[in-house]
Amino acid sequence: MIDNPRTADKKKSTDEPRRQARHVILDHIVQRAESLLWSAAGDDARDYLHQRDFTDDDLRSLRVGLFDDAADMVNHVVAQGIDRADVWAQGVLVNRNGHNFDGYIIFPWADDFRRWLTLYAKCIGKDPPTDKAKTYALPNPKIDGKEWLHTKCSPYLLDRALAADHRQIVLVEGVTDAALLQVRGDTRVVACVAAQLSKDQGETLARHHIESVIIALDPDQSGEQGITSCVKTLVVHGITPLIAPRLPDKLDPDEFLAARGVEAWREHVAQAHPAAEALIKHAKRNGTHRSTKEWEEIPKGKNKGDRYPSLQAYIGKRLQGLADDCLHDSGQLALIRTDAYDIADKCNPPKEHGAVDSLLTGLLRLETNKRDKNRQANLDRFAAHPSAISNHETNGQAASPRPNLASARHVEAVVREIPRFTPFPMACLPHPLRAFVEEGAIALGADPSYLALPILATVAGAIGNSRVLQLKDGWTEPSIIWAAVVGDSGTLKSPAWHMAVKPLHYRQKAEVDAYETALKVFLEKFADWEKEKQKKNGNPGQKPEKPILRHIYVSDLTIEKLGEVLTDCPRGVFLGRDELAAWLASFTRYKGRGSGSDLHHWLEAFHARPLKIDRKTGERRTLFVQRVAVSLAGGVTPGTLARAITGEFLEAGLAARMLMAMPPKKPVHWSDLVVDPNTLNAYDQLIGQLLDLNADVDKDGNLRPVVVHLQPRALDRFKEFVNRWGREQASVEGEVAAAYSKLVAYCARFALLFHIVETVSTGPHFEDVAPEAIERGAALAWWFGNESSRIYSMLGESGIQRDTRRLIEFIRTKNGRVTANILQRANGKKWPTSQEADNALQELVAAGLGEWQQQPAGPQGGRPTRWFVLKPPDETDETRLPGDDSDTDQQDYPTKPHGDSEFPVSEEVSSV
Repeated sequence: MIDNPRTADKKKSTDEPRRQARHVILDHIVQRAESLLWSAAGDDARDYLHQRDFTDDDLRSLRVGLFDDAADMVNHVVAQGIDRADVWAQGVLVNRNGHNFDGYIIFPWADDFRRWLTLYAKCIGKDPPTDKAKTYALPNPKIDGKEWLHTKCSPYLLDRALAADHRQIVLVEGVTDAALLQVRGDTRVVACVAAQLSKDQGETLARHHIESVIIALDPDQSGEQGITSCVKTLVVHGITPLIAPRLPDKLDPDEFLAARGVEAWREHVAQAHPAAEALIKHAKRNGTHRSTKEWEEIPKGKNKGDRYPSLQAYIGKRLQGLADDCLHDSGQLALIRTDAYDIADKCNPPKEHGAVDSLLTGLLRLETNKRDKNRQANLDRFAAHPSAISNHETNGQAASPRPNLASARHVEAVVREIPRFTPFPMACLPHPLRAFVEEGAIALGADPSYLALPILATVAGAIGNSRVLQLKDGWTEPSIIWAAVVGDSGTLKSPAWHMAVKPLHYRQKAEVDAYETALKVFLEKFADWEKEKQKKNGNPGQKPEKPILRHIYVSDLTIEKLGEVLTDCPRGVFLGRDELAAWLASFTRYKGRGSGSDLHHWLEAFHARPLKIDRKTGERRTLFVQRVAVSLAGGVTPGTLARAITGEFLEAGLAARMLMAMPPKKPVHWSDLVVDPNTLNAYDQLIGQLLDLNADVDKDGNLRPVVVHLQPRALDRFKEFVNRWGREQASVEGEVAAAYSKLVAYCARFALLFHIVETVSTGPHFEDVAPEAIERGAALAWWFGNESSRIYSMLGESGIQRDTRRLIEFIRTKNGRVTANILQRANGKKWPTSQEADNALQELVAAGLGEWQQQPAGPQGGRPTRWFVLKPPDETDETRLPGDDSDTDQQDYPTKPHGDSEFPVSEEVSSV
């Protein structure tokens, strides 16, 4: 799906066609295996998996299947247009011992970008067939005896952990261990298999900037021995290793989960120790004690077997010599990188510069984590013994005062309570939308919601008036979505928006070109017709008909212009504005003083209601549109939104009709990753198919949407959601209650959209909407409800509360610590002098949100530095703010209360 062109080499380019062929063949096998599992032939396999605590929804989420017969599997793949010789050449039907997988359960294994890598086969029951093993995996494919692909180069289910935006993962051994823990809610869990992390797997983790790994292998001899290997692999790649305590009673992770539940599992792995300490204890227990110095030398590359010992030691020493304020300085790092390149070129054999870059990145992360831990240790010491801060440590100044009761009360006045941000539920999106959002977010380095919202609106606009969903007699929901991404300038709103709506842009360009050509022909014919008409005995014939421009995409229009557009194009349009403030301002454009606004027309347009406009000028004095279908999407800054969403807009319900997302701000970083052309093409083709959907026509020739119905079980699920959401809505009031009231309609609209996207390839006649579409629509409605609460809370902040929150968020981007000089340089307009910046930080100290830390002068002299260090959220009374939590574990969005629901509606979430 996504390739890194910077690290691509000649060998990879020659292997790429084979990789793509393998992905396609494995995809056909996975689909076939899935269908077999859910047929009568899969009854025994499903019963066994149910005994292992997998639910049907778990199995569907994991794409588990049944490998029935190798010959039938080959015939199925060949029937899809694949050459039979290519199927066998890929080695995807037998293991390295020549055994096929007949009668085995199949767990598909994807790489870090969700391309199928291999198949993991497990026998049904505890006892395998005669002369066969309990588990198998496909071997690495070979050509002329040489392996061209390592099929386990990515840990099992790492793709799901990355989709959930985890920077800390939990490593287990078994495939079923990881699978069960993932579907039970701990989306951090991945599996290495074989009790050790391979070099390729370590490189994959480093490439995705995984910061730390909690090792939780099986409590047996192989698991104990695998810990050391895993630690060394992680350290070499600049990843911090942590080791969870040994599981009690010799339970494997899946057995522990079944016996004690996922919360007990979370508590267990939360007790993980730093690797060096744990390994020393492990070595003592096994009689192979190594000194503390030896373990401390592992990160410096002095242990036998490390990949770049001298180069790694050199880079590590250079980083250790940098002062804290220079550790991430681009100039200093460039000097180190240049010198390291020279050393790499002199190695025998020479090292690739890309490897040097990876090594520098990993060691920089290790050094940063080490210094952060040291600073936190000092803070803890000062907090426990305030008197220990001597005059020497504070340079003769009095220590900063400890927060008192008045300061604690000040916290409530300074920081407004804001609901936590939860990552966008990627599991709700159908293919290819999900693949496009995931890859686009990774390539841009943006939050997935920045892409998901405009994509939902774009797809809804492409469907337009061609379809509606009937919920009951008299209640239908159109395909209309209004979406707004809220974020400061520089948060990648615009690139994500342009990526989402690009298929509409060039299609509209093609329509304009075709219209201009047709108009030129028309004008010529009309001129001839006029000349013939003016002749005394002329025979002009029928008057030429003026062509009509098909509108797909519009960007600037008043309600009158909208009436003209929809009169010509009743199927509907998409309104795209990179900045939605211009759309809001258009409500009163050309109205004159006291002439009202277009607001009430737009409020009715949300429901696809009729529109009638009487004009004093123009060719058409009266415009009538039977069904106004306009989906829209754009971005807006928080300040602009607060100013634009005035009392009038709030009270009328315009803001309630907007789906909004405001993910926490994060630093922009360069990425060589790009979206795979196949993914772009799939999304583009989908938009084209949706635009080609035809509506019905009534007896008068007017367009009439095709009515889509709910399956009986889907209707039951929608009723359950409406009832539960009604109770949720009753618990809030004001603008939040208004926003909640529209989410019932949005649940149905999401279900309609998902259903059409997934069935558009079957032709114009669709089946009824399945319950799964309602479940995912409900999950998305719950997410937008939480996000609405967050955004309205932030819009309701006072000036002091907003400034305080933004200051805290800025400090978090600086690893939780700044000096007054750093703060003053970051915003000289707000803090013209360092003293004013110091005063702002002192207010946070007085509120109990942080503390001062004095850093003495270095060995070479200089002045001591006074740092403000932000308290972690769990060590203060501070309300959790957006971005507080690195724990992005799944939040459940069920359609009915826990314990009454048969299944979860969202298996995983993502925030790239």
